Amino acid sequence: MKGRVYIYVPTNKKYNYPKVEGLLYNTQEKRFSFLSEVDASGKAIGETAGKVIRDFQTMNPGVGIVRVETKPISTTSSTTQNPPKTNVATTQTNSKEKSGSSVLLVIAAIAAGFFF
Repeated sequence: MKGRVYIYVPTNKKYNYPKVEGLLYNTQEKRFSFLSEVDASGKAIGETAGKVIRDFQTMNPGVGIVRVETKPISTTSSTTQNPPKTNVATTQTNSKEKSGSSVLLVIAAIAAGFFF
């Protein structure tokens, strides 16, 4: 089954990456990843992962690899059902009512200021 191999590097500078299927890189997470075959336990099998790591170190001398992780890719697809749309009636308040109540609040605040 297919999986993704994540290789973490010490900094987020630009590196030279080897050409490999499904290459993605995330500079914020300081990692790059690629597709590889993985077994049922999630470990990379075959020569792809080792070859990519070796090529990366050859292309970027002096750069160490911090950590390597593998994660299987789920091949099952689930369909999400959208909930039925309902019409919601909105009520509009009269703008005169809004402005009248605001004026009353302002007058009450000014009056309260005189008494305290």
